[in-house]
Amino acid sequence: MKSIKILIAAAAALSFANVPAHADYVAATWGDNRVHILDDSFNDISSFAVGQTNPNGIGTDGSTIWVGTFNDSTVRAFDYSGNLLFSWGGSGFSNLQGLDYMNGVIAIANGSQIQYRNPLTGALISTITGPNITSTIEGIDFDGTLIWAIADQNLYGLDPVTGNTISTIPNAAVGCSFSGTGNASINASQMALACSDGSWFVVNSGTGAVITSGNNGLQMFGLDRVLAVPEPGILSLLGLGLGFLGMRRARR
Repeated sequence: MKSIKILIAAAAALSFANVPAHADYVAATWGDNRVHILDDSFNDISSFAVGQTNPNGIGTDGSTIWVGTFNDSTVRAFDYSGNLLFSWGGSGFSNLQGLDYMNGVIAIANGSQIQYRNPLTGALISTITGPNITSTIEGIDFDGTLIWAIADQNLYGLDPVTGNTISTIPNAAVGCSFSGTGNASINASQMALACSDGSWFVVNSGTGAVITSGNNGLQMFGLDRVLAVPEPGILSLLGLGLGFLGMRRARR
């Protein structure tokens, strides 16, 4: 416990590093093995090295960025200046694909399962089973109500407690490799999708219809939206997911 408190104090001192102006998305990219900070049109603002090959899933609370790497199944936490805050490996998941920060926990896509883990230590909190698919979930994102998962030809909106599929919409990124490799909720009605060839799409999250699209040339293997009002970084994690667990108990 003492070591965790020391870790929290050290990480909190760095968690309020300045977020670049006009930062709207963060993307994990292969090829250069970096995190790229993007504006609202998916243009590159700045970037930093992850320190490992093939960064895949990515999530942020607005001041801390968690990056999961495919090759070593490790999650690393950075501030927006690229300073490494801490890291943890995963017992029970491999070939990490999608990742998101939600309600004080880290959600990790492992095959067709989604695991909820402690953001500071990686300790497993709970697991849900995602949609009945033949491939793996390539990306996940929590929109405040549902977890959206990219898989095959569809995007699946999942109940975060049970894993039941609540909504299914066509996947605009189906023509990309792996049918898309990242997604991020923009607001209650729009979602962004990312591809490994740099293609991106903004779609209607009710119908899947494409609203706008483009290509930024980045090998995006993970995407997340930067919160408009950042949470208080590592300090917000002191509850270690208690709020999320309370939600689970209430639903039961």
